[in-house]
Amino acid sequence: MVESHYKAKPYTYKFHSAMFGVDSKLLNNSKRLEQILVEASNIEGYTIVDKAVYQHKPQGVSVSVIIEESYLTIQTWPEYNSLILDISSCAGPPIKAFEYILKSCKPRLFNFKDDIISVREDIAKNLYEFNEGVLKNRHYLNGKKL
Repeated sequence: MVESHYKAKPYTYKFHSAMFGVDSKLLNNSKRLEQILVEASNIEGYTIVDKAVYQHKPQGVSVSVIIEESYLTIQTWPEYNSLILDISSCAGPPIKAFEYILKSCKPRLFNFKDDIISVREDIAKNLYEFNEGVLKNRHYLNGKKL
């Protein structure tokens, strides 16, 4: 058990992205993908508490980095040159981590959605207004707002 000095907020920022046109060699390289998630975590100042990597047969990788502030995950589909990225953070919007992962994976095309989810009912009731004021649920395709 890791001793925690982090005080979690009662909500989490969620970043979701599908990336297309990614090099299939990267999508099968579990060590490099783990390194990318670890570096992204470090850029945001997250505290890494665990990591998990699974190499699918015949191809594809699932990588998870568990952080004190929540998690980062990548699942790959080399046969489609694609990956799905999920980042969840109670420490604030993981913008720098997302930008680093995007730069590292070099997709030809990507989409993106962000959200905020609360575990407290009183906050959840006001979440839509909060979302509109903070992130406005941006949706992107190839870096352009839809």
